[in-house]
Amino acid sequence: MNDNSIHLSNQTLSEICACKKNESKPRKYQCDFVPMKHQVAGHKIKRNTKQPAFLLTKCGKLLKVIQSYERGIREHQFYKFINEYVAKNKEEKYLIKKLKTFVPGYYGTERIQNYTYIKLENLFTNIEEPNILDLKIGPLLVDPKANIYKIKRSRYKCDYLAYTGFQLIGMQMYANDNVVKLDSKTGRALSLTKVNQVLSQFFSIHHQQKISINKFILSSVLSKLLDLYAWFSEQNFFSFVSASILIIFSSKQISTITENFNGKASNGYTSHQISTYSNHQKNVSYILENFENQSVHKSSTVYLNPKYFESLSNIAQYYIQSFVQTPIVHVKLIDFAHAYHTNNLDINSIIGIKGFINSLVSILLDINC
Repeated sequence: MNDNSIHLSNQTLSEICACKKNESKPRKYQCDFVPMKHQVAGHKIKRNTKQPAFLLTKCGKLLKVIQSYERGIREHQFYKFINEYVAKNKEEKYLIKKLKTFVPGYYGTERIQNYTYIKLENLFTNIEEPNILDLKIGPLLVDPKANIYKIKRSRYKCDYLAYTGFQLIGMQMYANDNVVKLDSKTGRALSLTKVNQVLSQFFSIHHQQKISINKFILSSVLSKLLDLYAWFSEQNFFSFVSASILIIFSSKQISTITENFNGKASNGYTSHQISTYSNHQKNVSYILENFENQSVHKSSTVYLNPKYFESLSNIAQYYIQSFVQTPIVHVKLIDFAHAYHTNNLDINSIIGIKGFINSLVSILLDINC
């Protein structure tokens, strides 16, 4: 890829926030918008104001207020860029097109009470009783341009970060008609053991007696994470600091799905199904033998072993194909206030995604692959 082929523009915050001729006049949010209901992380109001940081429109879009200073400029420009950029070659075209599948859709901006919002896809559309997981990826979660004090302080905020490559900053789970929530302060203060317990609970809290459904949820998320990991392993034009992975699925919808087959060989299955099951067991055995060597703090490389990656992909697809329906499971990359142009691989994000993948693999193995 050409070194200088991709650049974010130097548009100023005032230019972004200026009302264009074809934009409607600023509206009062009480009349046309409602505050976001399912927010598990981030600021609920714009700093030093009473303006909601997130709003929902009546037409089903999510509005995120543009942050102050350079952070707001970068995030808005990132969304705008990937939707307007014209690739110079097939490689760029493929990678930008692929990136757009990992981030919420972008629909321009909206002016409300003299504040400018980025208009985005509402990932909660048609999601009843959403289970939500928000985590920061990468061991480096502070902007490289930050002062030394802030960089040093960030290292002591989360003890398990060096082992996992990610940190939990928000969660919501529906369990027995109750809503269980976890905020960023609690998420960062967890021990490594507690992190694994919380993740395990998140992916299985509703279906303790339906192990196969737990595998379906995990596999759906894992499959999308592997795609995201593969993209990061190829691209060398964006670097993300303090970006998040957001996972959303409907607790209500998941409980209604039915299995196509349960993955166990028996006299009632065709030779193809038995062969598929046999190959699945080989993949599981390989993962069991090599899992420890792929952990963030033990591996000699930041990358997943290619065969390990392939085996995980096969395991995920095996469970996904075991069900008749395919419920909505969102896995999106969000929070781009610190997205930068680069000419190098984003090792920080690769480490974070790899660590989260292995945490999910550990849970999958624990529930009896």
